[in-house]
Amino acid sequence: MKRILLGWSIKAGSKINSRIPKEIMDDRNLLKKFLRGLFDTDGCIYFDKNYSAKNPINNVPIILLGSVSKNLIEDVYNSLIRLGLHPVYQKPYKGKRDKNIFYRVRIYRREDIKFFINKIGFKNPKHYTKWQVFNKLGVCPSFTNLKQRKNILLSNSKDL
Repeated sequence: MKRILLGWSIKAGSKINSRIPKEIMDDRNLLKKFLRGLFDTDGCIYFDKNYSAKNPINNVPIILLGSVSKNLIEDVYNSLIRLGLHPVYQKPYKGKRDKNIFYRVRIYRREDIKFFINKIGFKNPKHYTKWQVFNKLGVCPSFTNLKQRKNILLSNSKDL
């Protein structure tokens, strides 16, 4: 079974040796769309604590993508650099002994996060509402679901 993605066939099953197709890598607009879809499905945005503050709160945004495909993560890393970002290639995570090694790339600079949101973006409301709540409150409360974040966005006050 194959899935057709923008005219390129992607085989069902293991994606350990996946790469970004050359045609996508060479076209900046297609690359942004591809990255949006990839981060929507396999990525996340979360908010780490600012440990340098007296009262640490979750106000440090981080965008993370992980995969068992080392080639795919390297392609994403190089693509983000080509787009002018400063991603970090994180140390591979082995996990349990019967699992594949998990490779990760993250974006942590505020300017890079803003560029990513504005130029690449998220279509997945799960991710985008976290960013919207962060912009409204200056923090994104932990362990909120999509419905709770939508209610925060609809409320007029900045209080939780």
